[in-house]
Amino acid sequence: MLKKIIISVGILVTLFGCANSNTIKSKTEVVGKVRDIEVTDLRTKRVNGVFIAQATITNTSNDTPQSVYYRCHFYDANKFDLSGEVPWNSIQIYGSQKQNITCTSDFKETSDFRVEISSTGAAVEVYK
Repeated sequence: MLKKIIISVGILVTLFGCANSNTIKSKTEVVGKVRDIEVTDLRTKRVNGVFIAQATITNTSNDTPQSVYYRCHFYDANKFDLSGEVPWNSIQIYGSQKQNITCTSDFKETSDFRVEISSTGAAVEVYK
């Protein structure tokens, strides 16, 4: 009986881990080639009508600092992009370090988001 419980808990933990990974992948888009950079956690909340999305970006290399460019797009319930043209922001993440980024949307209709990341300025499309 104890063996069945342990196996059941193990299966649930595995399924939860896979579901979390799929959620992160579905809300992250990589632009260009990105090496040693991963989005490892996503969180959202609404405060006073403002939709707040926070992502944890991790540099998986042991010693190489990375310049990371990011931006967020926000969507309504019909997956309509509410953001328009969004500028890229840059951060520096050192080897084996994590950094949180935060994006906000004032649109009351916002119900979903996507984070785009790029590791080189050359891969970033500049809007004119």
